[in-house]
Amino acid sequence: MNTKCPICTRVKGKRDCLLKGGALICQKCCATLRSTETCSECHHFQEVEKHKLQKMINSGTLHQLAPQIPEVEDAVDRALIFLEQSMSSRAEELLLPLLQSHPENHSVHYGIGCLHLINKNFPEAVIHFKKATKIFPYFVEAWQNLSTVCRETEDFHLSITAAQKAVQLSPVDSPIASNTRKFLKNISAHLAKQGLTMEQFLANLETFDQAHSQLENGNYKAAIDGFHSVLETDKKHVQSHGNLALCYAMLGDKTNALYHLNKALDLDPEYTIASDNLLAVEKMTDGTPLDLPMQHISSFTTDVTTESPTHYRGRSDGRFGRGED
Repeated sequence: MNTKCPICTRVKGKRDCLLKGGALICQKCCATLRSTETCSECHHFQEVEKHKLQKMINSGTLHQLAPQIPEVEDAVDRALIFLEQSMSSRAEELLLPLLQSHPENHSVHYGIGCLHLINKNFPEAVIHFKKATKIFPYFVEAWQNLSTVCRETEDFHLSITAAQKAVQLSPVDSPIASNTRKFLKNISAHLAKQGLTMEQFLANLETFDQAHSQLENGNYKAAIDGFHSVLETDKKHVQSHGNLALCYAMLGDKTNALYHLNKALDLDPEYTIASDNLLAVEKMTDGTPLDLPMQHISSFTTDVTTESPTHYRGRSDGRFGRGED
């Protein structure tokens, strides 16, 4: 049936329109009606926005989407130049007042993040780079630097996902995309030697964190399931063996506790936490939950040691975070 668009009544309707109760409208009328406020749930609108975003990524013009306050941008840029000249105190003099006057500005948080990165205050740098990317999700340089500092804080999941985001939002041939792809490629190659894909590694990170939360809350059986799930794909994950030993000890299972502690120490003889816990487990009575304090590992450590690129400014002409024109 050749149904005409109910708006223009001339052209055949091809797109179901939520605003018109699902009626088929033509592409031209769709474009005329389309707006973020009314059409955000429409799959046609989402496809158009996705296409527009990709065009801006390819052209390096994503920075045009960011809210701009010229005097703030200029001040932050001067601060970043000071950082590159190893004059962090001068940079701080510019940035701290800006943080007070513009607490929701993405550029200010980016500058503060770079200041903390230079001064090796990595946890604080993470806070500000995360804030910058939350305010402006297309901030490529902030994603890249977030990846860098999360390596230092051993948040490998966020380090990798932030790097992936930086690549996704960068033109294919840009230096950021090239360097960050190398970083991710090196990690993938390193994980492959351990029999892991990147997807498995990221899934294990999440599973480990969830299992550790269960451990901290005293839900030992649920924690055991989680740590065993990690070991299904990464049999040599030392921290999962160590934490499993703790869970079993807390349930009175001396046999399994000893097994996993010895397994952890076989894999890593320098694992001092396991050595200390082994002394306590050896003294426990099988069937009686251990009531002595034991140490556990909350971080998912890995021997991935590839370098992550650090980036302070987006352009050689001094303008930061605006991509390539």
